[in-house]
Amino acid sequence: MPRSLSPLPERQGELSLGPRPERIAELESREFDLLVVGGGITGCGIALDAAARGLSIALVEARDFASGTSSRSTKLIHGGLRYLRQREFGLVREASAERRLLQHLAPGLVSSIPFVLPVYSSRWESLTYRAGLTLYDLVAGFRDTTQHRRLSNEDITTHHPGMRRDGLKSAYRYFDAVTDDARLTLQVAKVAASLGAVCVNHAPVTALLRQASRTTGAAVTDSITGRDFRIKARKVVLAGGVWLDDLLALDTPRVAPRLAPTRGIHIVLPGDYLPAGTAFALTAPADGRLVFAIPWHHRTFVGTTDSPYDGDPANPPFNLAEVDYLLDAVNHHFPDAGFVRADVVAVQSGLRPLISRAGRGLEDLSRRHRLIRTPPGVLAVGGGKLTTYRRIAGKTVDAVLRDLTAAGMHFPDAGLDTENVPLNRRIGHEPPARACGVSGLAPTDYLTWAYGAHAPRMTQPTTPGGDPAGRELLPGRPYLESEVSYSVRREMAVNLSDFMSQRLRCLLIDHDHGLACAGRVAAIMGKHLGWDEREQLRQVENYRALATRHSLTPNALPSPPQPNPGSAD
Repeated sequence: MPRSLSPLPERQGELSLGPRPERIAELESREFDLLVVGGGITGCGIALDAAARGLSIALVEARDFASGTSSRSTKLIHGGLRYLRQREFGLVREASAERRLLQHLAPGLVSSIPFVLPVYSSRWESLTYRAGLTLYDLVAGFRDTTQHRRLSNEDITTHHPGMRRDGLKSAYRYFDAVTDDARLTLQVAKVAASLGAVCVNHAPVTALLRQASRTTGAAVTDSITGRDFRIKARKVVLAGGVWLDDLLALDTPRVAPRLAPTRGIHIVLPGDYLPAGTAFALTAPADGRLVFAIPWHHRTFVGTTDSPYDGDPANPPFNLAEVDYLLDAVNHHFPDAGFVRADVVAVQSGLRPLISRAGRGLEDLSRRHRLIRTPPGVLAVGGGKLTTYRRIAGKTVDAVLRDLTAAGMHFPDAGLDTENVPLNRRIGHEPPARACGVSGLAPTDYLTWAYGAHAPRMTQPTTPGGDPAGRELLPGRPYLESEVSYSVRREMAVNLSDFMSQRLRCLLIDHDHGLACAGRVAAIMGKHLGWDEREQLRQVENYRALATRHSLTPNALPSPPQPNPGSAD
């Protein structure tokens, strides 16, 4: 039967993932049009697109939202300058269009930033880069207001005095955009939920259910309680990123591996040396690979490397040679910086879920996504990139709708496009007054950047007699205690690591990874989640183990303070 739907703004509720136990109960009690497996940017994007078109959506994530590749990227929303080498002109054009659109949908959270590209090797290479940047602008359609230009000696002397001048042939400035990948993913998930999607984290799929030869849903385990339950759905999409092969094996055992994951690491350095508000595309002296140095949360975020990987997708390691490779790239271009291992605030190691292709090396593997259809009718999404998540979601939902329509269903909003669905406010509302970028957040801007239209909630009690407003978590940092309660109530943070790594981001930003406030955060979360003191201590120790995996000097990490339940009052 055709569905009658009210206009999209009238269907939109509050931007909140809602109480987790209630959402699990809803997953058990209904049959959904679509079950999405995977809570990274691709899965959350699919949920948003499908919910906007009027489908009933369930989404489950095995760990936390954005805890895989979607929190371990280079933090760029970019046109893909290096993809020109692979002649991926269509991908560059598509990514450039999405870069502009995401700056409009999430101002501040996705913000334009100038990049400086210095060239040292030869005049010929300088001309090659100039031609490449011209092509970059051309493929983007010259629709950006700031195309690339060559920097004069005066520009370099005035604005980039620390950059190495010896052998410098030329330098160019071009523009791309920077984001916080985990926060962007959370915002997409919250908007999907506001349009009716039921999204739950820490709920791994253990089996796909079948009736005759058709997949009809999934068996799921609630990792928090250990309880098993089932979700009924007319269609299933697997969007598990680097876990895609494992999910496909649930549907079709003995399926050949589809992924060729590669591992890349990033390091976080102090942000007081490189020029504020400017990013750099640096050529690594070891092999000529482009390495980006990006101002990010008052730090400098540097990456990435690229090597094949076949180990545990959840915890890819790093080695010191990779750290030194990135340090050498920065020090080569900024010789007075003198960065050493002891300067590294944190290390991030992540995987790219690239689709394998016979005879192709790492550099030749396309970043394009691919839709895979299994005999029982499951759709799987592999590959893709953060910048183009919305396009990937749209094409996936198009395929879902074709299948559901063939089965006799009809959706009146089937042609709806999410290009008019904002990510940091409700549909039809004006963007927040402040739209600063992630590269240099002042404390007064931080809340608006992170929470958009919900920022005022952080500075006033959420309920009469609720949590104190405005109390800081760490001296000199903009974090507030009210963020903890908000994240539990509206962003489904259900353990300490969820909050500290995917929401507050101090796992990567702070010198001690935020362990100085871990006890206080555990106490506040425990107040909402019913943790006793023993559970609070367990949460802190689990987070300490996570912080150790992101540190070069684990023995130097401070012992976490004891949880103090009184701090939550």
